[in-house]
Amino acid sequence: MRRPFLRLILICVAIATLVACSGPGRSVSQTGSPPPPSPGPSATTESLPPTASPGPTRTPAPTATWVVLPSPPPTADPRTPSAGNILRIGLAAAWVETSSGDAILVDVRPAGSYAAQHIAGAISMPFQEVARRYRELPRDKLVIFYCA
Repeated sequence: MRRPFLRLILICVAIATLVACSGPGRSVSQTGSPPPPSPGPSATTESLPPTASPGPTRTPAPTATWVVLPSPPPTADPRTPSAGNILRIGLAAAWVETSSGDAILVDVRPAGSYAAQHIAGAISMPFQEVARRYRELPRDKLVIFYCA
């Protein structure tokens, strides 16, 4: 599913680039011949009276081409864990949070690894069981998962 979406984005970008590059000065009429040349500076200066001074030159405003790209559908629940909404904290911050009682530690390693050695006070909840047992975790505290 990801490759067709990427192709669609690349096609839209290519179309937008072509549209932007074929601005008003580069159009070709339906007959296939280029538009007639505009009069040069000598044609405009000859028509001015001798006492009038030329005014400031106006540069046309840049134009922008907007291309609407499809966005991926939102997840059903923004609280669903993903790599984008799970924060990482350092050891010092974890120590401060757990020492103050505002956080708990959850060891997600296999039960044998937890039994061999773990951080004092950590809860054992192997990674494969987290989706089934997450309701056991307190909702009023920061939950810090670790695996090392």
